[in-house]
Formats: sequence, C-alpha cells, structure tokens
Amino acid sequence: MNQNQTGSNVLTSLLSGKIGERNLTTHQANKLIATINTQLTPAQQDEIKGFFVFNEAPSMSTRSAFQTAAQTIIQNLPVLNAIVA
Repeated sequence: MNQNQTGSNVLTSLLSGKIGERNLTTHQANKLIATINTQLTPAQQDEIKGFFVFNEAPSMSTRSAFQTAAQTIIQNLPVLNAIVA
C-alpha cells in the first residue's frame, strides 16, 4: 500500500475517505483528521475545519503543516491502524 500523499492530496483524499489504497469510513476519517489536527495551531485547525465543512481552501502554510502531521501518522502503519481501528 502506497501511503505517500502530497499536502493537497492528503486533504482531498481524506475528504473522499481514502488514504492510499485504504477506504475509510466517515468515522475513521474523522478520527484521523482529529488526530492530525492536534499537531496544528488553533488558527490552522479552524482553516482545516473550513476546508472539510465549508470547502474553503486553507492557506499554503496550513496545508503544509497538515501534510507534515499527516505524513507522520500515515507512514507509521501501526499508529495509523490504531487510529482508524
């Protein structure tokens, strides 16, 4: 399974419920997004919420921060599996 995603691809993949070849339920995607958000500032969390709730594009710095946090989780399969279990 290829878990490597780019910043905007992670966001759009999660929006569609996919990470790599894995299909996530809405609940699993929400848990993963919530976990990733813990690594972001409150302002960045608001931008990510705006993306998922209102389809507003987050800033480049927020996309980058989200991608970095997401990669840390996505590339560690035991952690990813525990989050989406």
